[in-house]
Amino acid sequence: MVVYPHPDDETMANGGFLMAAKQLGWKTIAVILTKGGAGKVFVNPRGLSLKELRTLELTKATKILKVDELVLGDFDDGNLREQKTKWSKWVSEQINKYNPEIAVTYDHSGISGHPDHIVLSLEIKKLVNKKTMLLWSTISPGFAKRIVNPNVFEFASQPDYKLDLGQNWFKKWRAARAHASQSLNFRFAWQHFEWYHKVDLGKNYPHKFVEFKI
Repeated sequence: MVVYPHPDDETMANGGFLMAAKQLGWKTIAVILTKGGAGKVFVNPRGLSLKELRTLELTKATKILKVDELVLGDFDDGNLREQKTKWSKWVSEQINKYNPEIAVTYDHSGISGHPDHIVLSLEIKKLVNKKTMLLWSTISPGFAKRIVNPNVFEFASQPDYKLDLGQNWFKKWRAARAHASQSLNFRFAWQHFEWYHKVDLGKNYPHKFVEFKI
């Protein structure tokens, strides 16, 4: 199970992981909390609302990634920190329903420093049970300084695992391109590897929320 705040997070952070898990016989679930309604649109929406457009893009991307189940919420994009009581129970219900052996989300830096990323990372750590392996999607040390928000760089997790995407890298690229309405950092999707940090559920990880413009 991958759990993320916004459509496109599942692909950019975990597209290779989702495909590799599926190919190994695992059931894959993508849980997305918002429909990305606070973002900008970089294409002609052709009469669709941003939420409608991003939902269609998300559905297309997860089909490319062969995700078994897409669970999409409609919580308030950009306000997850302030509205944690509204979505935390819903996320807990998804975790209890599917009881994943592995759960993945952003690390506690949020990579970009987006407060939605950070608050969800911290809450998922509280919600998963001790039998679940929690992984944080992170960045290779050599690439981190170009990607991670400098205001949260000190909190970025060091990777424990490196996933070689092999031929899956091209499908990840296709899935990223499905999110056409967004101005994504495609260098991130073009990488042939993904990196993950194994979370110690008993450890207190320092973090901070920084000023972030959506």
